[in-house]
Amino acid sequence: AAGMLAGGLLLATHARAEPPAPDSNAPPVDAPPPSPAPDPQLEDEAARKSQAKEHFERALDLFRAEAWDAAYAEFKASRELYPTRNATFNAAVCLKKLGRWDEALLMYEAFLRDFSNLPAGDKQDAERALGELRDKVGTIDVRESEPGAILGVDGRSRGDLPSPIPVRV
Repeated sequence: AAGMLAGGLLLATHARAEPPAPDSNAPPVDAPPPSPAPDPQLEDEAARKSQAKEHFERALDLFRAEAWDAAYAEFKASRELYPTRNATFNAAVCLKKLGRWDEALLMYEAFLRDFSNLPAGDKQDAERALGELRDKVGTIDVRESEPGAILGVDGRSRGDLPSPIPVRV
């Protein structure tokens, strides 16, 4: 098929080709190889990205409405499907607004650790928040416990004991 540009429109002309006459001395022609099957891993990744985007967009609406708990739940769901810099940072902000300072601290740390080439302003905002949060967070270091015990603080499970590291609270 040939095309030509005329007045800003692409016009296509079609030519029909007649198949060549069979040649009894020609080697048989193999059928073209089948198209490769779509990679399920790529399809899964595309589906995860799409679902993550839906959660992220709902989270933004809730964030603007200052519905911090609901916004955090949506940012968290987005991050679990496909972690992004913006979902991580916004999840940290929600946790800070909710007074869940130990979790916010962990989220800001993840933000700085997991995403390279951060804009200077984003990095400074996260570092400033970390400084504020470190003043609000302490640790509990349980040195001995019954194996399989669960540490609970303020009605929230904080992990299994014994813990290899101090628990932030």
